[in-house]
Amino acid sequence: MTRDPAHMTQKTLQPRPLTLSTFELPEGVTSRPWDYLPATAPEHARDLARREIEALAKTDGTVALCAGKACASLTPLPWDSGIFGLPMARIGGVYLSPGNAGLHESRALFSALLTAASDAGIQHIDLPLRVTDIAAIEAATALGFRVVACNLGMDWEVRRARTPPPASAVRVRCAREDEVAALGDLAAASIDTLSRFAADAYLPPQKVPDLFRAWAMNSLRGRADRVQFAELDGKLAGYCTWRLQPDYEAVTGAKLASLELTAVHPDARRHGVLMALVHDGLTWLEGRGVQLAEVFTHALNGGMQRGCSRMGAVTRTARYSLHWSADQASRR
Repeated sequence: MTRDPAHMTQKTLQPRPLTLSTFELPEGVTSRPWDYLPATAPEHARDLARREIEALAKTDGTVALCAGKACASLTPLPWDSGIFGLPMARIGGVYLSPGNAGLHESRALFSALLTAASDAGIQHIDLPLRVTDIAAIEAATALGFRVVACNLGMDWEVRRARTPPPASAVRVRCAREDEVAALGDLAAASIDTLSRFAADAYLPPQKVPDLFRAWAMNSLRGRADRVQFAELDGKLAGYCTWRLQPDYEAVTGAKLASLELTAVHPDARRHGVLMALVHDGLTWLEGRGVQLAEVFTHALNGGMQRGCSRMGAVTRTARYSLHWSADQASRR
């Protein structure tokens, strides 16, 4: 009788609670925090990883485990859970040894985290992994995770000269606090059909616009540091949200911002809306002394990639979004 390799791994590598005082980033680990950015030196990796793990450990309901020299955590997602109507969580803070050791560690960790999720009634799990995390991807898919999206990570060195967007009738301005509902409506009407949520057959598709609506509205309520509207012919045509990353600055000394959400209304596409939004945002960041900005976009979103590239962005990394659902697991 063939034995389940994940079960065997659990016996040889018993995952245990992660203790921050003994946390060590595995030597030779292939994915280090923000290592794709030009300001990230190797000596920054340990401090950036520790900050990520500490932040996760402080989140209510998080289970953080280590196995061998590796670690990972399971964090509930109350916001997503409320929108989709099922208990959801995310696996994050994944740091593994390279090669075969990483495969054994990831099998043990992911299997133990699935057990913890089952005990907590979690029915859906999101797992982001770099495309270079081959061992972790192999372990996850063997346990029932499936790839639902592939995103490219692009970044700007903000102070570099950039080509202004073509002349157009697009006007960009900051969103006002009293425009929360208008922002939500625009986000819901402009969703990315390639997103990990829309691509997941085990999530109710009618709820996807509600997720982007809430995400955008929460951005204007304080999640983001800047929310921009683009107007075309007197109508809202697009938006984007920027978040500063203070942990990155604290460790590396360089200021980093993330373009978290951006979308153009279907009726306003091909009018230079995206480039106008990005140019205005980068100009604002430069005035704040920000050196680096990053954005993740779907590998098939050619329009977003072209627009960002014309504004000087460089593609430096890629990651998969893997999902596990209890409904799918029950059918295996």
